[in-house]
Amino acid sequence: MKILRNYSHQKTLVFLIKLLIVNFLIKWDSTKYRKMKSIIILIYLTILSANNVEQIKINGNIKTHKSIIIRELKHPLNSPFIESIALEDRNRIYNLGLFSTVKIYEDESDYVIDLVEGPNYYPFPIIEYDEAKGKNGWSYGGGIMYLNFRGRNEKQFGGLTMGNVNNYFFGYSNPWLKGDHVSLAFNVWNSTNIHAVYEYESN
Repeated sequence: MKILRNYSHQKTLVFLIKLLIVNFLIKWDSTKYRKMKSIIILIYLTILSANNVEQIKINGNIKTHKSIIIRELKHPLNSPFIESIALEDRNRIYNLGLFSTVKIYEDESDYVIDLVEGPNYYPFPIIEYDEAKGKNGWSYGGGIMYLNFRGRNEKQFGGLTMGNVNNYFFGYSNPWLKGDHVSLAFNVWNSTNIHAVYEYESN
């Protein structure tokens, strides 16, 4: 990923430019502006000593691909750590629904993201009742949701019911297939309803 490239050359260039500016300020000889020069040098040296975020470190993504996390980030590299943007990044990662814990902080020049992945599978029961059919109107079944197929935040689900309604279904969704949140989703199902007079199927 571009965001994880080696920035050593860029870092060296920026550092040299800063040194040239400091050198210019030190050699700037003007009695009239001597006090102003001292203030400018002090401010600039403070900025120069500040740590910039130079690389991203992600911990705890056992199943999830780094690219799925990185594409949610808005914090720029080669700039000071900005807490408000880090909080927005944290919320966006949480909203993926894949992690039970998300922590973002600065460690020297690293933008550190500590994660704890949540469960990948969620089983769910299905109980339906058709009041018009009385005791014969019950349908029972269940299904399972796979939240992180291939570690790419793709969702899969499937299940079935039996009884008054014999039904099976399968679905898939990818909330960010490519580009600017281009998504894909589809569902497939078959249902047979047992009627008192006739049976019918729907697809």
